[in-house]
Amino acid sequence: GEFKSNWKRVRGDADALHGFLSRIPPSKLPALFRAEVEEEVLVSILGNIETHFAPQAAVDLLAGLSTVRSLKTTLRLLGKAERELLSRVLARLRAAGLQGPALTNWSLVEAAFAEPS
Repeated sequence: GEFKSNWKRVRGDADALHGFLSRIPPSKLPALFRAEVEEEVLVSILGNIETHFAPQAAVDLLAGLSTVRSLKTTLRLLGKAERELLSRVLARLRAAGLQGPALTNWSLVEAAFAEPS
């Protein structure tokens, strides 16, 4: 799809990837990932969130991803390094003192991305 081709074009450039991801309304993410959110795409998004996103924008983006149907399956496929990246991102956001809408979205993020036990 269009997302995938654009993502492939910018994924090697963190600033360009941030610009690309920032222009996608989080509410549109479930439609973009109707079939699945692939592991390499999710990992690149998480990596970019860790290095380039302010907490509010990160939570909004992750909340949009939290409603993608295949997310749980993709999360189960993550390797150790990728799970550690996810943990770092979540820990940073948890410590960010979120307020207002970000706090509401945070509950969606925590429910969707919590470590499967």
